[in-house]
This record gives sequence, C-alpha cells and structure tokens, in this order.
Amino acid sequence: MAQVLLHRPVVEAEEGRPGSRMIPEVVLDLWDQHAVTTERVQRCKACEQEALAPAMQAGPPLQARIRSYALEFIKYVILNKRMHQHAWVQAVSLLDTYWLKVSGSIPMLPATCVCLVRLVQKFNNEMPVLIPDQTSTWLPFACEMAQGLGMLGFHCPEITETTLDSHELEICRAMNWKMDVTTVEWWISVFSTRFHLLTSNSVKENSEAMMFMARQLIKHEPASLQFSHRKLALGVFSIGLVMAGLMHVDILRPPAAIPSGGDAAFGQSEPTHETTPMANQMWIEALEATTCSEVHVLRQAAQSGIQTLAAVRQISSHLDGVAASGHRQVRRHYLI
Repeated sequence: MAQVLLHRPVVEAEEGRPGSRMIPEVVLDLWDQHAVTTERVQRCKACEQEALAPAMQAGPPLQARIRSYALEFIKYVILNKRMHQHAWVQAVSLLDTYWLKVSGSIPMLPATCVCLVRLVQKFNNEMPVLIPDQTSTWLPFACEMAQGLGMLGFHCPEITETTLDSHELEICRAMNWKMDVTTVEWWISVFSTRFHLLTSNSVKENSEAMMFMARQLIKHEPASLQFSHRKLALGVFSIGLVMAGLMHVDILRPPAAIPSGGDAAFGQSEPTHETTPMANQMWIEALEATTCSEVHVLRQAAQSGIQTLAAVRQISSHLDGVAASGHRQVRRHYLI
C-alpha cells in the first residue's frame, strides 16, 4: 500500500485549508525545494482568476468553429517553426485569455494567432536572431490563415509586417504585459510533483494520458472563470489517478449516483491499492492536500471533465471538418 505522509494534527487545521490532517514538515520542505509550495499554488490560483476575469469591453466568445480553425492553424505554425508541442498549449491559453480582455475581431484573428505564437517563442527564448534586412517568416502564415477565413466567409484586411508588430503590442497591453499565464499542463505538473512527494514516490500515475486528456478538453472548451486551467487540471488529475488504478472511482463519485455509463467514462483500471473506507479517506485527504481543494470541488471538476470528454467524442468528427485538410498532419503529429 502506498505511503501517504499525513498525520493527525495536535491542533485544528488552519481555517480554509483542505484536509483534516496536517502535512509534516519534511513534506513542506520538499515542496519548497521543488518550488511547489502551497503558498505558490494559492498565489497562482489568484493570478489565474484575475487573468480570466472578463473585461468590461470584452465582446462575445469566439465561435466554436472559428476557434477550432484557429487552434488547428496555431498547431500548423508551431510545427513549421519547429517549436515544442507545449507551445501550443501556451498559445491557446493566451488566445482564450486575450479574447476575454478585448472585443475580439475575427478579421484580425490571423494576426492574433501569429502574434501569440511569436510571443510564446520569445517568452521561451526560442526566437532566432535575424540578420539585417532579412525578411520575417511570420507574415506568410498570417496571410495563409486570412485566405482560409475568407473561404469561411470572413473578409480579412491586408496584413503587413507593420500590422503584426503593432498588433503584438496591442496584445501585450491588453494582457497588461502578463504573458506568463498558467496552463493546464503547468497545473498538472505541479499537482503531480506535490502528490509524488507526499506519497514518497510510491505510486505512479500516467502523466502522458493526463496531458492527452487535457489537450482534448482544451480543444473544445475555451478557458474562463468557470472553466479555468486550474479547474480543468483538477478534474484531469483526479480522473487520471482513477484511470491508473491508484484509487477507486467511488472517491470521485458525487453524492447522487453517477448515471449509467458514468464509471465507464473514467476508463478505470482495477484498483492496485487498498480500497477500504479508511484507505479511501486517506486518498481523499492526499488529493485535498495535493491540490489545495476540497473533495466536493474535485468531484465537480471530475464530473465536468467527464461530461466534456463525452461531448468531445460526439462532436469531434464534426469539428474536424472545419479545419483545412492541409493542417491535419499537425493533429497527427501532436496526437491531440
């Protein structure tokens, strides 16, 4: 059985701190050494809520079919620029956050997508140094997407190098120069690190499966206060532990019975650890401590993720038809 380093407190737990057990100093020290302290988690949660708060001047959400096309195009650009696939998650997170801050313009979407990928490349210190008088290679991508949107019935204005430069500055100002948004991958990585240190690395979850699941959700659900990157990660991380057989599905079952097929949605393997009521309570407390969230929040996030994944299976074939056929090789490359 996995060892979870929790013990009963001598005094009551701090108000608002999930879990009925206190976390030993040795674990707190390890979290500090790995830069995954509870204080950092809470601070990043507050920053994310501020970033995803819609601005007064924000327009309507980006249409699902247009967002799907934009996400495919972003993958296409990232592949051609030979950037890491994590850049796609960063750029999509920025796109959703930016759209909550402005009255977004679909005709300007080609410039927006290209500028966001370019900003991610700069932020990741991957921007190549151009020699004097060398023409930028970003403009052709924007023009290509503008042509694609034209085929969908949207007229895009002419895009120039000056357009891209000025629009990039507009994006930075709209984001208040806060381009380092937390992504679902970042949250899952933090939760996994905290969980491994709390359990003395005695259990292993499938991080790759979690990331795959998260990308499926990102594709079909734009980030918002109700569907934040953190909440998405809470659901994915909880479901992932069940799928890996580390705990029983009952831990994430809401008070009301799961509808028929609910357990199958988890894709659960046979639990590989003890599933007695006492063991289940231990896992609940470990999850609460790991994620700084109460169990009812974890259950809600897991159920939301299951419902969205079920919807994804039903509509994926329809949404795939929106993207240009030339971009489908990118989807195969990234396995998302």
